Amino acid sequence: MQLRIFKSLFILLLSASALLICTTNISYAAFQISPGDIKLPFLHPLFGKNAVIQSGAKVPVWGWTNAGAKVHVDLKDGKGESVSRADSVAGTDGLWKAVIGPIEAGGPFTLAVDGPSSVKSENILVGELWLCSGQSNMNWPLSGIPSGKDEIAKADWPQLRTFLIQPQLSVNPELSFRSGSWTVCTPETAKNFSALSYFFGRELHQALKRPVGLINSSWGGTGIQAWSSIDTLKDLLFSNTLQEEFKVADKESKNPNHAKEYEDTLEKWFKENDPGSSAGWAGEKLDLKDWTKINVPVSPEKSSVPNGVLWLRRTFTVPADWAGKDAEMLLGCVDISDWNFVYMNGQQIGCYYNREMSNLYKVPAGMLKTGENTIARRIVGFGHSGFRGKAEHLWIRPRGAPDTKNISLAGEWYYREGILKDKFKSDIPKDTKPHQNTPGVLFNGMISPLIPAVFKGCIWYQGEASGSPGEGVKYATYLKNMITDWRKRFGNDFAFGVVQLPNFNAISKVPVEDKGWNGSWVDVRESQMETSRILPNVGCIATIDLGDAGNIHPARKLEVGQRLAGWAMSQVYGTKAEFSGPVYDSMKVEGSNIRISFKHIGDGLASKDGTELKWFAICGADKKFIFAKAKIDGDTVIVSSPEIPNPVAVRYAWVQNPDPVNFYNKNGFPAVPFKTDK
Repeated sequence: MQLRIFKSLFILLLSASALLICTTNISYAAFQISPGDIKLPFLHPLFGKNAVIQSGAKVPVWGWTNAGAKVHVDLKDGKGESVSRADSVAGTDGLWKAVIGPIEAGGPFTLAVDGPSSVKSENILVGELWLCSGQSNMNWPLSGIPSGKDEIAKADWPQLRTFLIQPQLSVNPELSFRSGSWTVCTPETAKNFSALSYFFGRELHQALKRPVGLINSSWGGTGIQAWSSIDTLKDLLFSNTLQEEFKVADKESKNPNHAKEYEDTLEKWFKENDPGSSAGWAGEKLDLKDWTKINVPVSPEKSSVPNGVLWLRRTFTVPADWAGKDAEMLLGCVDISDWNFVYMNGQQIGCYYNREMSNLYKVPAGMLKTGENTIARRIVGFGHSGFRGKAEHLWIRPRGAPDTKNISLAGEWYYREGILKDKFKSDIPKDTKPHQNTPGVLFNGMISPLIPAVFKGCIWYQGEASGSPGEGVKYATYLKNMITDWRKRFGNDFAFGVVQLPNFNAISKVPVEDKGWNGSWVDVRESQMETSRILPNVGCIATIDLGDAGNIHPARKLEVGQRLAGWAMSQVYGTKAEFSGPVYDSMKVEGSNIRISFKHIGDGLASKDGTELKWFAICGADKKFIFAKAKIDGDTVIVSSPEIPNPVAVRYAWVQNPDPVNFYNKNGFPAVPFKTDK
């Protein structure tokens, strides 16, 4: 029997870490749940050494000291002369805030802050400051893309800098961070830059000839509700369950015994429901006569399986010279949705449930033995799962050893179904303690501490974790409210660039996908575009041609960064150059044809490969879409089918993976997926 893999879409909650390469500088396993005891510094870390301050704006500088204390802020040039200065008096809560500027781009400067304490922040630049937020595709490090090594070697950009916000969640709005500092881009430091923000920032720096600062506040596998303030969510009619989830999480965050209590409850459930858990399928020795062989990784075209508990096992041989050494194991080519428990020779070495943790596991010295060793995985799929990716991301080796010491874990595994979801005797217990997908907690922990910073704009790559069935259509409301709320809280209608979800998963075989996981992914795309139509100064960047069927973390971060920078240069900095592919404007029925008109025609419409346009669909009054013939006619496209004599509507690329698309403008940008019907 052949393993039938979950036909993926919402791999996200955990797959954002499933391919996480060990060079990333964030340890999700060590994230902080803040109890509200973060020490408030005299000067906010955003203004530390190597900082970038927004040019051409009045910039608040702030920190905390004794109530009533006087604080003097002075930005000085290289000659020690004052460029801008301001005074402040700390309030009863100890907060002081001084406003400097506007200041022209340049530097380096020294920021001197004097009061009950004194701080000097050196090598300060004034330029363009951007917030970079979202989930794993925003966080993905430059070292984690195929071209990373070459890019890092030439990444000598002293005026390009990043401020990395470490994972920090909280049930209350925080005022500062536990840690945080600015990093100047060099070949030694660039590996830890977000790949997408690096390419975006580099493009801006080269075009504007100004310093660029990138505030990276992102966390893999996170939904938009976590990045939204609780006050914003209260305004949404469909958020009652989110409110209740937050209340329970708030309560459990104060229970010091919660973790042990939950683990005990969960294991009790497994033993009562899953035969694999009660029969010791995680053990070192096991008769595998009832198990099925499967080669891992698996292509995304494999058919789906029902949700439930699934087990995998394999053995590997350890050489004698590994004796007594710690080891590390990357199980990165196994994408899974929701819960995962990993065992080595019968002992659990890692687990996550509804969390984003790194799939790089530490194996303590003494756990491995010379000769044969056994890995077991207990997987609980709630959405769907896929065991895929790249074979080179599946290995074990002595900790810190070079790649040449890797023992590959790709190839033959054994699998067996434990129990399917419809056979559960009771619902699986859910962890109610705050985690990175609890509503509001990332806004509280990773956005709120930045207020009232001034920056030029925000780039946002998120949505994969918000596309479960029925949720995609809500995304426009979440995104619109979040952007509006952030702008209000920062007191600035800053620009907001949204990366539209790319093509992903097995290539679609139907003209339209509007149901289930695939349909919800499409709905998120449309919601992202809709938000750019509703709100001012919001751009939606199409990446429908930049995805990867088998990898939810597509490698082409350079092109995404370039497109974001193109939007920013055109719409934020005023070059007015074309930055988008054709965007649907209107339709007109002409007999048996429908003529589509577009915005962002640029230098003209084009078929990129010279062949007939692909992925157009048409329907009649019955709303049953079929593939259609589409041809360019000047600045319009005529869509038709001999099977639909009286057409009503057209959709384009209305599937999760319309690969390849060939409808572009002559400026090289792909058309944005659209539908003419409501």
